[in-house]
Amino acid sequence: MKKIMVDIKNHLMTGISFALPVIIAGSLMVAVAKIIGLAFGAADLNAFAEQDGLSHWLHLTQETGFKIIGLMNYVLGAYVAYSIAGKKGLAAGFTAGLIASLTGSGFLGAALGGLLAGYSSEWVSRKVQITGSAATSVPLIILPFITVGLQVLVMLLLLGDVLSWLNTSLMAWVQQMTEDGTSTVLLAVVLGGMICFDLGGPVNKAAWGTGNVLFLSGVYMPAILVNVAIIIPPLGYAAARFLRPGNFSQTLKEAGNGSVIMGILGISEGAIPFTLKNPAR
Repeated sequence: MKKIMVDIKNHLMTGISFALPVIIAGSLMVAVAKIIGLAFGAADLNAFAEQDGLSHWLHLTQETGFKIIGLMNYVLGAYVAYSIAGKKGLAAGFTAGLIASLTGSGFLGAALGGLLAGYSSEWVSRKVQITGSAATSVPLIILPFITVGLQVLVMLLLLGDVLSWLNTSLMAWVQQMTEDGTSTVLLAVVLGGMICFDLGGPVNKAAWGTGNVLFLSGVYMPAILVNVAIIIPPLGYAAARFLRPGNFSQTLKEAGNGSVIMGILGISEGAIPFTLKNPAR
């Protein structure tokens, strides 16, 4: 059992090592666009979506950066599967990332789907043996059909509604607490815990989305709390990386460098490489 857990952790870290440059590149694009915009007195670049010139370019740069960050689930799912099964796991791994994005399960869904994709691809390649001229159909047709089908069955059909229900229920719960006059400290504890619980997953998105929806309705406190909480995990790990560099591998040192930028921008996914290293802690 211990060996299995170590193997799973290594596969997850391999996936993270591929996903990390994607997150950092996207974050840098967003940061540059926002900094230039702020230098010209523009705090919200979305206002320039329909304009021309530099302002429109800044908006497009910001949106491109966010799209690149959005590729994280795809890369994570694909390369977790790749670390287990090689090229034959990529199709199902990318499917895992797609389903994670569609269902809102975030990096947890992508990681779980990537493991399912990798192990199922390895199992199918060993168990399905066809000889003769039809042998080429195994990697091209049979294996992707089974492994992608498993992703649809398990990660979408079985878990999709559960994740959607969880997301909707959490948003309704936060809104109810705000309307009931729950104490600020208790509200901060609940929202902060939700933000940091799964680092970009459905619980995180429920708290963040609810805070910002209420902000647009003139209820400001939840938005303040979630946007303070969202920077704590990445900046905390970044601080640890610089204060105690000897405690971290080269991969996590690079992750810590990126966490500085992602923390400043309020992207909690910057804490994922450290969290996956020791999820229980």
